[in-house]
Amino acid sequence: MFPKPMYVKKYALLSLIIANLIPILGIFLLKWDLFSILFFYWLESAVVGIYNIPKMIMANPAQKSHRLSGIIFFLIHYSAFMAGHGFFILELFSPIEIKMTAIILGLISLFVSHGISFVINFIGRREYERVSLSQQMIAPYKRIMVMHVTIILCGFLLNLFEASYISLIILVILKIIIDMLAHLREHFKLGTYVKE
Repeated sequence: MFPKPMYVKKYALLSLIIANLIPILGIFLLKWDLFSILFFYWLESAVVGIYNIPKMIMANPAQKSHRLSGIIFFLIHYSAFMAGHGFFILELFSPIEIKMTAIILGLISLFVSHGISFVINFIGRREYERVSLSQQMIAPYKRIMVMHVTIILCGFLLNLFEASYISLIILVILKIIIDMLAHLREHFKLGTYVKE
């Protein structure tokens, strides 16, 4: 039996916040720079896209038509989106190196965080019954577009004025707030957090 909505909210939000605090650990203990943080956030977009595949497979089981073609289209389009996004941050922020800690910590923490939300909300709270295939196909874009445009604009400003530890922490906090609001909005819309 899956937890009641109040506990769903607690666990899903807690895992989201913990994953989003990893860059602060990176700043102080691993000497992450601005690019390492932005690369961590780029990895999150990839993780969101990967989890969207099983979500599309499960979305609205009554709707049978065009599922395979929709998934193939999403894979091609989202891969192009990720490549463009990655090229943009590489060109704009000119990294000296890509830190392996950003890759390893990013993939582990983000897969766990989004996995918890997937299992508890999408499967446990049966969100797959409340979303159509087409709605689920565009869901990742709606979740990350505003967040990443904001982060890249802030990152660009920080890059111009030489990012300090304080400004990097402010960027991380801003991302946490935007991510929490997007998370809550997504699940409120699907009725996950409506009290029983």
